Amino acid sequence: MMRNLTPGAQIDELRAVLQISEQRRQKAEARLADRERQLGYATAIIADLDQHIAELQTESRALRDDDGQLALISECGVPNEMWA
Repeated sequence: MMRNLTPGAQIDELRAVLQISEQRRQKAEARLADRERQLGYATAIIADLDQHIAELQTESRALRDDDGQLALISECGVPNEMWA
């Protein structure tokens, strides 16, 4: 059933719809800001892990001889090959 609204009632309905729309927009904006913060945090963690991986790779290369084999010596001074 259609009802004829007065111009004042129409304006009130439009204001109510606009208010609901504005509340939804603000909630969506807050969710987006939260996701951006989460993304920034995740990006920082990934960068830290990338740096750690690079450091481990450098350390690993330093432990290898010219042939690419691990050139470790045990704590007692015996080369690893003697343990095999």
